[in-house]
Amino acid sequence: MKKWAILLSWLLVAAAILLIFSLSDQPAKESNALSKNLSTILIRAVHLVLPEAELPVWRVNRFLRQAAHFGIYLILGLALDNGLRVSGMEGRKRILMAILFCAIYATGDELFQPTVPGRGTELGDVLTDSAGAVMGVLICEKVWEIFFYLKQMERNNT
Repeated sequence: MKKWAILLSWLLVAAAILLIFSLSDQPAKESNALSKNLSTILIRAVHLVLPEAELPVWRVNRFLRQAAHFGIYLILGLALDNGLRVSGMEGRKRILMAILFCAIYATGDELFQPTVPGRGTELGDVLTDSAGAVMGVLICEKVWEIFFYLKQMERNNT
């Protein structure tokens, strides 16, 4: 694998880790204000299509926060599995290492949060984060599988 591809892969991992840390380091009031603003925007967008929809801000906010946990760890799992793959790690060891790292990072992240004003530790967040990481790893594996299949089909046609 080319060195720039390996470097880029690990930069994506670092970016995901930094994003997670920066979001976890936000005081509760700041974090909640951000997600409530996004929830309000989302509700307005839904009302453009479905004006009769009843969407309480608190419910959309909860969904959005859980989706954010799942989504950012999905990105971390995908990026980490890819980084390990392009760095030469193979098979189940790579998959388990990526998932285990993400689960440990999610746990550490939750244990860190009580040091931030208004924040606390929630086991549900660790589980949601870990589920996102597993999905990210599985998506990465499937994308590479499709890539290798297409490459093999190309070789067979030449």
